[in-house]
Amino acid sequence: LYRLRALKQTLIRRLFTFRLLLLLLLQASSAAVALQSGCSELVCIIKDWNPALENSFTLNREPAQFMFMKFVNLQTLSLNLAMLQEKGLLERDTSIKNSPVQSVHVPTGIELAALNVHQTDLVYLTFERNNTNLETLCISHSRLKHVPVTVTHLQAVKRIDITFARIETVQFAQFARLLHLTILTLNFNLIKHLDYSPSSDEDFPELKELHLSNNLLKMINFSHFNTMHALEALYLSSNQIINIEPSPLLTPSLKFFDLSHNAIIQLSACNWTVGSLVSFGIHNNSLELFPPCLEDTLSSVKYLHMSFNSLSDDSIWRRVVSLKNLRIIDLGYNRFTSLVMDTVIPSLKYLNLQYNPITRLSVTAANDGLSINVRCGRIEEFDPTNVTHSVIALDMHHCPLDCSWDARCNDVRMNDGWQWLPNPLQYSVELHTGLPCSTKHVFRGSIC
Repeated sequence: LYRLRALKQTLIRRLFTFRLLLLLLLQASSAAVALQSGCSELVCIIKDWNPALENSFTLNREPAQFMFMKFVNLQTLSLNLAMLQEKGLLERDTSIKNSPVQSVHVPTGIELAALNVHQTDLVYLTFERNNTNLETLCISHSRLKHVPVTVTHLQAVKRIDITFARIETVQFAQFARLLHLTILTLNFNLIKHLDYSPSSDEDFPELKELHLSNNLLKMINFSHFNTMHALEALYLSSNQIINIEPSPLLTPSLKFFDLSHNAIIQLSACNWTVGSLVSFGIHNNSLELFPPCLEDTLSSVKYLHMSFNSLSDDSIWRRVVSLKNLRIIDLGYNRFTSLVMDTVIPSLKYLNLQYNPITRLSVTAANDGLSINVRCGRIEEFDPTNVTHSVIALDMHHCPLDCSWDARCNDVRMNDGWQWLPNPLQYSVELHTGLPCSTKHVFRGSIC
């Protein structure tokens, strides 16, 4: 019994010593993350501030006309920006970063033009009514599951970015009456549904850019965007879109449209109104047919990106000739077996068909300065007379037969064992074998 009592007392003393050491370690740790602050000409940074423990903290700085306030590791779960304004710690552009903040309240009347919240535990964000100051709201890497309901109170907001959050559904009606909203970005969320029933033809009066990339959308209804009359850029890339409902896209101001990196099997451009469209991207999908009516509705398109699909209809060349403004068309990594062009596409400068199983090549009409890439095809027979002198560069590398040339060279150069000679009009490219490709020969076999 005596030994047991002695052992008990020893354990108690050791436990007391352990607690004392732990307390000292915590104090040392607390000292290591003590409040830090400093200001440069334009920005003030406050690190490791705990408003509850250091309530009397004030920042010594000279007044400046333009200042940015940045809080790093702000030690509070709930933050009312009125408190920052009372302490003189709020600037027109204020950022909160790498902090455990879960709730932020923005009262009416505070002088705040831009609020940036990055890498926090933010779950709740509220704005009081009649907020006429905030113009930019940027939130990234948060725990938000919904677009804050009170964003409808932001009467002056021009830009809203909520990225890398957990939002699953977007109610477009929350943004429709924000009269000055120009850019809306909701990339990198978990968005599965878009919900919007237009209430007025005056919705989204200033919205120019809509970013919905890197989400989980599987179906799209273009009617959601048809009241966005000022829309110039629509990005829906890197979703899981398979189906597009048969509703026309009626956005006459649209210039950039990206549907790339989805799983779209078919798409119809019939009845679209996109007369201003400059760039259309639908690469990295599963298209098997060139979209019907595309050559009729995309009259202004300059850049057409359709690589990494399953397109194989060689009649496409008769259709794209009507795209008078087309400068670049990318059809690489598809299933085309021939390139036959006998009509000039007046603005075309670059045609990419690399990694297609092309066996036949004939371009008898082209505008001056056209470059063609059929690298890694299956061309085994080639007649240089079937290619007009207007083609200044032809890349046939890694085909069974390679008779490439490039008139853009200013000097003799070596490339993949070729000695390039700048003499495109005679189609003369001298190989390391010494055998030239000329208009007098039809070449067959594995070397030219």
